[in-house]
Amino acid sequence: MSAPPYLAPALTVLRDEINRRWPRRDRTSDGWIGDARHQATRSDHNPNERGSVDAIDVDEDGVDFPTIFAAIKRHPSARYVIYERRLYHRLRGWKSEPYDGVNPHEKHFHLSIDQTREAEQDTRPWGLLEDTDMLDRATDTPIIQAALHNTMIGRSGVTVGVALDQLRAVPAAVAKLATRVDELAARPAGGAIDYDQLADAIVRRVLTGGPAS
Repeated sequence: MSAPPYLAPALTVLRDEINRRWPRRDRTSDGWIGDARHQATRSDHNPNERGSVDAIDVDEDGVDFPTIFAAIKRHPSARYVIYERRLYHRLRGWKSEPYDGVNPHEKHFHLSIDQTREAEQDTRPWGLLEDTDMLDRATDTPIIQAALHNTMIGRSGVTVGVALDQLRAVPAAVAKLATRVDELAARPAGGAIDYDQLADAIVRRVLTGGPAS
Protein backbone atom coordinates (compact mmCIF):
# COMPACT_ATOMS: atom_id res chain seq x y z
CA MET A 1 0.00 0.00 0.00
CA SER A 2 1.46 3.35 -1.02
CA ALA A 3 2.01 6.12 1.50
CA PRO A 4 -0.55 8.97 1.51
CA PRO A 5 0.72 11.94 -0.49
CA TYR A 6 2.08 15.03 1.23
CA LEU A 7 4.01 18.11 0.19
CA ALA A 8 7.71 17.81 1.00
CA PRO A 9 8.40 19.62 4.29
CA ALA A 10 11.11 21.71 2.62
CA LEU A 11 8.52 23.08 0.21
CA THR A 12 5.99 23.58 2.98
CA VAL A 13 8.49 25.89 4.68
CA LEU A 14 8.97 27.85 1.45
CA ARG A 15 5.24 28.17 0.85
CA ASP A 16 4.69 29.39 4.41
CA GLU A 17 7.43 32.01 4.03
CA ILE A 18 5.92 33.24 0.76
CA ASN A 19 2.48 33.46 2.35
CA ARG A 20 3.81 35.40 5.32
CA ARG A 21 5.85 37.82 3.25
CA TRP A 22 3.09 38.42 0.66
CA PRO A 23 -0.12 37.67 2.57
CA ARG A 24 -2.39 39.25 -0.06
CA ARG A 25 -0.86 37.52 -3.06
CA ASP A 26 -2.96 35.76 -5.70
CA ARG A 27 -3.07 31.99 -5.21
CA THR A 28 -5.18 31.10 -8.25
CA SER A 29 -2.34 29.28 -10.03
CA ASP A 30 -0.86 27.68 -6.92
CA GLY A 31 -0.56 23.91 -6.90
CA TRP A 32 1.46 20.97 -5.67
CA ILE A 33 -0.12 17.54 -6.25
CA GLY A 34 -0.51 16.41 -9.85
CA ASP A 35 -3.84 16.35 -11.65
CA ALA A 36 -4.87 13.63 -14.11
CA ARG A 37 -2.60 15.05 -16.83
CA HIS A 38 0.42 15.04 -14.51
CA GLN A 39 -0.37 11.55 -13.27
CA ALA A 40 -0.03 10.21 -16.81
CA THR A 41 3.55 11.52 -17.04
CA ARG A 42 6.77 11.56 -15.07
CA SER A 43 6.33 14.63 -12.92
CA ASP A 44 7.63 15.85 -9.58
CA HIS A 45 4.03 16.81 -8.85
CA ASN A 46 3.29 13.09 -8.49
CA PRO A 47 3.99 11.45 -5.11
CA ASN A 48 7.11 9.30 -5.01
CA GLU A 49 7.46 5.97 -3.21
CA ARG A 50 7.62 7.83 0.11
CA GLY A 51 4.44 9.74 -0.69
CA SER A 52 6.36 12.99 -0.98
CA VAL A 53 5.44 15.53 -3.66
CA ASP A 54 8.65 17.33 -4.54
CA ALA A 55 7.34 20.22 -6.64
CA ILE A 56 5.28 23.32 -6.10
CA ASP A 57 3.71 25.99 -8.31
CA VAL A 58 3.34 29.55 -7.00
CA ASP A 59 1.18 32.19 -8.67
CA GLU A 60 3.21 35.11 -10.03
CA ASP A 61 0.79 37.87 -9.00
CA GLY A 62 1.47 39.67 -5.75
CA VAL A 63 4.97 38.29 -5.16
CA ASP A 64 8.44 39.34 -6.27
CA PHE A 65 9.92 36.49 -8.32
CA PRO A 66 13.55 37.77 -8.31
CA THR A 67 13.48 37.83 -4.50
CA ILE A 68 12.09 34.29 -4.32
CA PHE A 69 14.48 33.02 -6.99
CA ALA A 70 17.46 34.41 -5.08
CA ALA A 71 16.30 32.48 -2.01
CA ILE A 72 15.75 29.33 -4.05
CA LYS A 73 19.28 29.42 -5.44
CA ARG A 74 20.70 29.54 -1.91
CA HIS A 75 18.79 26.51 -0.64
CA PRO A 76 20.50 23.10 -1.03
CA SER A 77 17.24 21.23 -1.70
CA ALA A 78 16.32 23.24 -4.80
CA ARG A 79 16.89 21.50 -8.15
CA TYR A 80 15.25 23.52 -10.93
CA VAL A 81 12.77 26.31 -11.67
CA ILE A 82 10.53 26.83 -14.72
CA TYR A 83 9.02 30.25 -15.35
CA GLU A 84 7.84 32.11 -18.44
CA ARG A 85 9.25 29.55 -20.90
CA ARG A 86 12.65 29.56 -19.20
CA LEU A 87 14.36 26.75 -17.29
CA TYR A 88 16.89 27.34 -14.49
CA HIS A 89 18.75 24.25 -13.21
CA ARG A 90 21.12 24.06 -10.26
CA LEU A 91 23.44 21.61 -12.03
CA ARG A 92 23.90 24.15 -14.82
CA GLY A 93 24.58 27.08 -12.55
CA TRP A 94 21.00 28.35 -12.57
CA LYS A 95 21.55 29.77 -16.06
CA SER A 96 18.48 30.75 -18.06
CA GLU A 97 17.66 28.24 -20.80
CA PRO A 98 14.73 27.97 -23.24
CA TYR A 99 11.90 25.71 -22.11
CA ASP A 100 9.54 24.22 -24.69
CA GLY A 101 7.38 22.00 -22.51
CA VAL A 102 3.61 21.77 -22.88
CA ASN A 103 3.03 24.13 -19.95
CA PRO A 104 5.00 27.38 -20.41
CA HIS A 105 4.44 28.35 -16.75
CA GLU A 106 3.49 31.91 -17.63
CA LYS A 107 1.09 32.49 -14.73
CA HIS A 108 3.15 30.85 -12.02
CA PHE A 109 6.64 29.55 -11.42
CA HIS A 110 7.41 25.87 -10.85
CA LEU A 111 10.03 24.66 -8.38
CA SER A 112 11.27 21.09 -8.04
CA ILE A 113 13.57 19.91 -5.30
CA ASP A 114 15.87 16.88 -5.31
CA GLN A 115 14.10 13.53 -5.11
CA THR A 116 15.90 12.51 -1.93
CA ARG A 117 14.68 12.09 1.62
CA GLU A 118 17.36 14.52 2.81
CA ALA A 119 16.20 17.27 0.45
CA GLU A 120 12.54 16.67 1.25
CA GLN A 121 13.03 16.81 5.01
CA ASP A 122 15.34 19.83 5.05
CA THR A 123 13.28 22.40 6.95
CA ARG A 124 15.89 25.13 7.25
CA PRO A 125 14.52 28.60 6.36
CA TRP A 126 14.63 29.76 2.76
CA GLY A 127 15.41 33.30 3.93
CA LEU A 128 12.37 35.20 2.70
CA LEU A 129 11.53 36.54 6.15
CA GLU A 130 14.99 37.69 7.17
CA ASP A 131 14.37 41.31 6.18
CA THR A 132 10.71 41.60 7.14
CA ASP A 133 10.84 41.38 10.92
CA MET A 134 10.13 45.05 11.46
CA LEU A 135 10.18 44.85 15.24
CA ASP A 136 13.91 44.15 15.25
CA ARG A 137 14.98 46.61 12.56
CA ALA A 138 15.94 50.26 12.73
CA THR A 139 14.02 50.95 9.52
CA ASP A 140 10.55 50.66 11.06
CA THR A 141 9.74 54.34 10.71
CA PRO A 142 11.06 54.78 7.12
CA ILE A 143 9.09 51.75 5.95
CA ILE A 144 5.87 53.01 7.46
CA GLN A 145 6.48 56.54 6.21
CA ALA A 146 7.13 55.18 2.72
CA ALA A 147 3.87 53.26 2.84
CA LEU A 148 1.97 56.38 3.82
CA HIS A 149 3.75 58.68 1.40
CA ASN A 150 3.56 56.18 -1.51
CA THR A 151 7.29 56.51 -2.09
CA MET A 152 10.35 54.30 -2.16
CA ILE A 153 12.49 53.74 0.92
CA GLY A 154 15.82 55.42 0.33
CA ARG A 155 17.85 53.54 -2.25
CA SER A 156 16.39 50.15 -1.41
CA GLY A 157 13.84 50.15 -4.23
CA VAL A 158 11.13 49.04 -1.82
CA THR A 159 7.86 50.57 -3.01
CA VAL A 160 4.60 51.22 -1.25
CA GLY A 161 3.16 47.84 -2.22
CA VAL A 162 6.04 45.97 -0.63
CA ALA A 163 5.95 48.24 2.40
CA LEU A 164 2.26 47.57 2.93
CA ASP A 165 2.82 43.83 2.60
CA GLN A 166 5.55 44.10 5.22
CA LEU A 167 3.21 46.00 7.51
CA ARG A 168 0.66 43.22 7.23
CA ALA A 169 3.28 40.58 7.94
CA VAL A 170 4.04 41.84 11.45
CA PRO A 171 1.94 41.33 14.59
CA ALA A 172 -1.77 41.94 15.01
CA ALA A 173 -1.27 45.49 16.29
CA VAL A 174 -0.38 46.54 12.74
CA ALA A 175 -2.89 44.25 11.06
CA LYS A 176 -5.66 46.16 12.82
CA LEU A 177 -4.42 49.31 11.08
CA ALA A 178 -4.19 47.82 7.57
CA THR A 179 -7.45 49.34 6.35
CA ARG A 180 -6.49 52.75 7.68
CA VAL A 181 -3.05 52.55 6.05
CA ASP A 182 -4.59 51.55 2.71
CA GLU A 183 -7.02 54.44 2.91
CA LEU A 184 -4.28 56.94 3.69
CA ALA A 185 -1.89 55.62 1.05
CA ALA A 186 -4.61 56.07 -1.57
CA ARG A 187 -5.12 59.75 -0.73
CA PRO A 188 -3.83 62.36 -3.20
CA ALA A 189 -0.49 63.92 -2.34
CA GLY A 190 -0.71 67.10 -0.31
CA GLY A 191 -3.65 66.04 1.85
CA ALA A 192 -4.22 67.41 5.31
CA ILE A 193 -2.91 64.30 7.06
CA ASP A 194 0.30 64.72 9.09
CA TYR A 195 1.90 61.56 7.72
CA ASP A 196 5.07 61.72 9.80
CA GLN A 197 3.09 62.08 13.00
CA LEU A 198 0.83 59.19 12.04
CA ALA A 199 3.80 57.02 11.07
CA ASP A 200 5.39 57.65 14.46
CA ALA A 201 2.09 56.77 16.13
CA ILE A 202 1.88 53.49 14.23
CA VAL A 203 5.46 52.66 15.20
CA ARG A 204 4.60 53.26 18.84
CA ARG A 205 1.64 50.92 18.50
CA VAL A 206 3.82 48.24 16.90
CA LEU A 207 6.41 48.45 19.64
CA THR A 208 4.10 48.79 22.64
CA GLY A 209 0.80 47.31 21.55
CA GLY A 210 -0.84 50.52 22.76
CA PRO A 211 -3.17 52.91 20.95
CA ALA A 212 -1.98 54.67 17.81
CA SER A 213 -3.49 58.03 18.74
